[in-house]
Amino acid sequence: MSVSEAQQKAGEKWIADFYHLMETFDLRKWTSTCLESDVAFNFTNMQPLKGHEGVHSVFVQMAGGVSRMTHQLNDGIRLPPGCSHAVSLTTPYIVKVLPDRILVASTVNYRFVNGERTSMKVFSIVHKGPEDERAKGYDIYGDFAPMWQIVAELQVKVQRRRVPSNGFRATLRRGDGVY
Repeated sequence: MSVSEAQQKAGEKWIADFYHLMETFDLRKWTSTCLESDVAFNFTNMQPLKGHEGVHSVFVQMAGGVSRMTHQLNDGIRLPPGCSHAVSLTTPYIVKVLPDRILVASTVNYRFVNGERTSMKVFSIVHKGPEDERAKGYDIYGDFAPMWQIVAELQVKVQRRRVPSNGFRATLRRGDGVY
């Protein structure tokens, strides 16, 4: 079973908005807008997670080290927020809307608080039909080891920092710079 051209375009716009909200790092707004409260979340080879809090737990782990995240279609065209007409299907397998899911091939680009950058190819399955407002499931496949390695290195640097005389340990925040 296939979807109509209008449903395909609506699915493309939904994906552009989905990524745009994700890239703001406003997890509460992103999950409440785009994901059902009991969403099934599978992030590469981590244990399957359930619900908004499960999704938050993955993104919170990277929040201290990642200063910016962007998504690109695999032909290099940036997904513009809210511009479905700019996300064309001249390459038909970048965003494929099906009756019960949306398939997306993209490149995720990360910039870290220390200035490092890394990118990786990602394949995602968003379990959302054309008539659904929010996704019931979100599966992400890719090798995220380079991103996690940099995040871990940044966390180690923070842990090595001295405890200031006031007794509070310094924490790594977005935009803190090089450690």
